[in-house]
Amino acid sequence: MYDVLHHPAALGKNLRILRRVREHSLSDAAQAVGISKALLSLIEQGKRRCSFELLYQLLLYYRYSLGQFISEAQHHNEVEGPYFQPMAPRQTPMHHLLLSGDRNYTSPTLLLLRPLSSPSDLELLRLVLPPHSSLPTETFFHFDGQFRGYMLQGKLLIEFADASELVIQQEEEFAIIPQYPFRFRNYTDTRCEALLIFPYPWL
Repeated sequence: MYDVLHHPAALGKNLRILRRVREHSLSDAAQAVGISKALLSLIEQGKRRCSFELLYQLLLYYRYSLGQFISEAQHHNEVEGPYFQPMAPRQTPMHHLLLSGDRNYTSPTLLLLRPLSSPSDLELLRLVLPPHSSLPTETFFHFDGQFRGYMLQGKLLIEFADASELVIQQEEEFAIIPQYPFRFRNYTDTRCEALLIFPYPWL
């Protein structure tokens, strides 16, 4: 499958269009996420790769879900060319869109199990963490509301910004209302995998 996440030119063009749709200047967007205007310009031109953490921060600033963004960017790259329109209708089926990492699971990986077409869609994610890894690595996720999940393999540590932690065991179901930003961590010597269910696009 063509993964738009790993094609800097396609990703950059779609980021530029989204920034313009949201009516943000290059300078304002770069300042908001703590990078230079020149670096953001290079990312939008496809001349520099955009890390997962930076992509997350940019989309958070644009008030747009990563799941929505990748769904639309992937659809338009495969069907209509390298540009997307936010919330455009979708005619062709796509599955397991890559949001982070790689399909060999050699790095922390998030897969969107079905594409999103509206802000009311349930977001189903497959999280896979290699031994001794975390997602995100340098920042924390933000979510207002409750999300659910099911632990498919191994143990998952949910680490909160206030230094509290929650361990999820294999085959456990869980429901969490995070009071603080959080990240997912695998502290064991074996791979862990979980199904995450969010009531609306959040990432």
